[in-house]
Amino acid sequence: MPVIPDYAKLRYIVRASNWAELEALRKRVRACFDAAALATACKIQVTLGAGYFELRNNDVLGRDYANVVGRKYGMTTVSSSEGAKFSTDFGNVTHALPALHPAYSIPTEPNGSNHTPQFAKAAATPEAHAATLKVATGLAATGVRVLADAEFARRVTKYFEDNKASTSS
Repeated sequence: MPVIPDYAKLRYIVRASNWAELEALRKRVRACFDAAALATACKIQVTLGAGYFELRNNDVLGRDYANVVGRKYGMTTVSSSEGAKFSTDFGNVTHALPALHPAYSIPTEPNGSNHTPQFAKAAATPEAHAATLKVATGLAATGVRVLADAEFARRVTKYFEDNKASTSS
């Protein structure tokens, strides 16, 4: 006979490419939890935490940033009006105000993608620090332009407002 404790607690995170897909997936995951509770004759209480939206990068900011880091530092950037295909707490920021979350690479060992020991080792190198400073400088220059150039700030805001309806939040 299995032993079931009087109380158990689980923290579970469900991720999807965008908010609409998350809503659909959340229902399916909840059905799995309900089925497990039914199968084990347990009671279930689900409390939803804050959700994380997908990134919604501002293309006006992105083009300016790409120009700064490309022209000044020779960094190649990739632009996408669709934003990155992952959710993050910064995604919530990009749904509240114009924002930019650029990604960049650093030299790593084989299989050294994010969240690996190889990446952690690579992130401590002078090359990684130099790339990070270039990115930070590009972001700062773009931010200063928003503050100093009213027409640029207007275009940033217009892009943000025009693209609110086209996202899935």
